[in-house]
Amino acid sequence: MMRTLLTRRRRVASPRGMTLLEIMIVVAILGLIASVVVVGVMNSFERARISASRLKVGQILQALDMYRANEGDYPAARRTSRTRTSRRTSGVRSSSTSTPPATAAAAPR
Repeated sequence: MMRTLLTRRRRVASPRGMTLLEIMIVVAILGLIASVVVVGVMNSFERARISASRLKVGQILQALDMYRANEGDYPAARRTSRTRTSRRTSGVRSSSTSTPPATAAAAPR
C-alpha cells in the first residue's frame, strides 16, 4: 500500500505538460526569430527593388544610344521652343501671333 502512495505522489509531482512560464518563453523566442526573419526579407525586397531600378535605367540608356545611332542626335537636342510650347498647351499649336488660343477663338470676325 505504501508503494502505491509513493508512485501516485511521484506522478503528481512530475510535470507532464508545460507551465505558463515555459509557454511564454517559447513564444518570446519565436517572436525574436520572426522579427529577425522579417527584417532580412524586407532588406532583400529593398535590394531587389534597387536592382530592378538599375536595370530599367540601363535599358533607357541603351534605348537612347540606339536612338542616337539611328538619328544622329539625342531626342532633347532636336527640340525647339515651338515644340516645347505646343506640348505645354496639350497638343494645341499656337498660331504665329502672340495671342493664346482661347483669345484667338473669342476675337470678333
